[in-house]
Formats: sequence, structure tokens, C-alpha cells
Amino acid sequence: MSTEATELFGTLTRLNVPVIAAVHGAAAGLGATIAAACDIVVANRAAKFVDPHVVLGLVAGDGGVIAWTQAIGFNRAKRYLLTGDRLGAVDAHAMGLVTDLVETPEEVLPAAWAIAEKIASYPKLGVQGTKRTFNKFAQQASMAALELGLMLEMESFQAPELLENVQKLRRASEKK
Repeated sequence: MSTEATELFGTLTRLNVPVIAAVHGAAAGLGATIAAACDIVVANRAAKFVDPHVVLGLVAGDGGVIAWTQAIGFNRAKRYLLTGDRLGAVDAHAMGLVTDLVETPEEVLPAAWAIAEKIASYPKLGVQGTKRTFNKFAQQASMAALELGLMLEMESFQAPELLENVQKLRRASEKK
């Protein structure tokens, strides 16, 4: 799992083309990390972002610390990753995690495609060079932290209370 997470995060910071996330429901855990690591995030007003690692007793080491920090800033990332609280799309837009906010779930994918088509219509050299520059910034700012975070997350998977924490969270969500 550690290798796959490193590869996934590394891939997102090596691609020479922009990556656009279209979120029309809930992006949770690794899904929220992937969305935060994308170049552009389109979401509808009812979408939610949450990383429940700490609620389960796990370290948010899958790249969440890096992606959330780059998207919404250091203190806000700590706020949401240390509490596991949900972040609504409207607030996520105000903070910068969501770049484009639409009204309904049905509008998310067409809005994402419109942005992709706009970018694709531009000369490739400019788009790819700009994306490569962002990639270099993200890589230099994150690789050491990603390595440590993944190591600590793997250790936290060994915690005896993990299964109990997962069951407790499931029961709580079933009551809602």
C-alpha cells in the first residue's frame, strides 16, 4: 500500500498535463487527498471533503498532509486532518481546495470538461512547461514528508484498536 500511495502521489506530480477532479458527492480519505492533489477541482455545492484517518487512529500519511497543505494552507490543513471534520464544498472553495464551484451534481462533469477543453486548445509547450514547473515545486516541497508520513501510517495500521475504531465509526454513520 505504501508503494502504491507513493506511486499515485508521484504520478500526480509527474504528469505534464493538468489533472482535473470532478467531485459531485463525498471525497473521503485517499479520495480527498487525490482531489486536493489535482491541479483543478470542480465540485457542486453539496460535495464534501473529509479525511478520517485520525478518527480511526491512523496517521494521515498517504499524502493528505502534503496535498491539503498545498491546497488550503498549513494551519487549515492541520485543522481538518487533526479533527477529521468534514469540509463542505462552499468552504473548500473559499479556502482554495475547490477551484470551481457549481450548483448541482449534474453540472460538475460538464464544467470539468469545459475547463479541460479550454486548456487543451492552448499551445502544448506553454501548458506542459507550466505544469512541469508546478510539478517541480510540489515534488521538492513534499517527497521527504510523504516518505515519513507513509512509514508512520503503515505503523498505525498495526494498532490493535484500529478495528474497534472502524466499527465505532461505522455505527456512528449508520445512526445518521
